[in-house]
Amino acid sequence: MVFFLAIPFGMTLGDRVRDERVARGWSQKDLAARVTALRRQKTTQVAIHHIESRGNVMPRFVVELAQALEVNLDWLRLNKGPKKGKIERLPAPAERKSQQTPIRHYVGAGDEIHIINEDGPIDETDAPPGYGWETGGAAVVRGDSMRPYFDPGDILFFRHRRSPPASAKALPVRPVIVYTSSGALYVKKLLPGTKKGRFHLLSLNPLTPALQDQPVESFAYIEWVKPRAM
Repeated sequence: MVFFLAIPFGMTLGDRVRDERVARGWSQKDLAARVTALRRQKTTQVAIHHIESRGNVMPRFVVELAQALEVNLDWLRLNKGPKKGKIERLPAPAERKSQQTPIRHYVGAGDEIHIINEDGPIDETDAPPGYGWETGGAAVVRGDSMRPYFDPGDILFFRHRRSPPASAKALPVRPVIVYTSSGALYVKKLLPGTKKGRFHLLSLNPLTPALQDQPVESFAYIEWVKPRAM
């Protein structure tokens, strides 16, 4: 998820990132590696390129970006205050409290996601590395219908919901969490439908028929999979 800031004059966030990176003699790949080490989650050279070329689009890992460049967070985000001085620091990994994510859903036959208990989560599990998992969810896989992608007992983590892309070329190529307009949730592959704004939902199991021309409200990437306990 990204946020847009309206800053009418002066350098953009992307300009500041690029200038600080170049001043240090780093490539975009070098900066991506430093951000990856801080986030403990993969950040690519392409992500850094997008930040530098898209003006004031705010990356969700802007704190780690400021730390990697050793500049003030407010200066990097908003061009306010001194560039150097107090730097936003994240606690070392060993000092971070273990974040918990509630398990509210299970994935059953037909790749449909169900609520386990209307009254609340029945369990919690350690959240993956990084931030923002409190805004998402976790679903445990039941049964064999999602093999070979996922095994029974795997936990699927997701967080940021996105609008379906208008272009078929921009559709995600891997299975995602699909939120339909009817309120049903699925783990499916998104394919273009025969009508504008409609999508075919392809099952992970070839024996399960695809859902045709479904109205999709949004989708979320499966960003982490915790394998079942052996």
